[in-house]
Amino acid sequence: NVPKTITSDQSIAGQLSVKVPLKLEILPDAQITTDPTLATQKDAEETVSEEIEDIILFIGYDNKFEFGTAVTVLMSQDTLDFDNGTADVLVDSMLIPSGVAGLDSLNLNDDRLGLFNQDSMYVRATIDVLSQTSSDTVSIYNTDTLHLNLYGRFQMLVDPAKQD
Repeated sequence: NVPKTITSDQSIAGQLSVKVPLKLEILPDAQITTDPTLATQKDAEETVSEEIEDIILFIGYDNKFEFGTAVTVLMSQDTLDFDNGTADVLVDSMLIPSGVAGLDSLNLNDDRLGLFNQDSMYVRATIDVLSQTSSDTVSIYNTDTLHLNLYGRFQMLVDPAKQD
């Protein structure tokens, strides 16, 4: 074995990987708010048909987090309405408890469906963290999951005399 030397024009490269579990801590009763997103374009040709009277959206969930959530979804043509409290409510505080699998539903009636037929409608979701403990923080681990399964039922008025 002859010792080797490295001169100034040579280099050694390597890669080091360290894998550790991720733990994120947030304050209990924290609120996560999404940025407003344009849901319907101005002068959009795609609208919700007037024949649709009712949609029931079913939400199957399996929450493996150690905290629950309350989800609220608002809609408005003006993004300032989200901050001043005048936005229309699409989903009002849907509760998803911690460590629970379950099924919930939302009834999208004429009033709520009509929101989708207005020009330039923005949507914003607010997610309230509901702590199950009195500790100062809520932990989120990279192994925690929340699975959602969405499906729906439509109720329509079908008029056979109408040709279009």
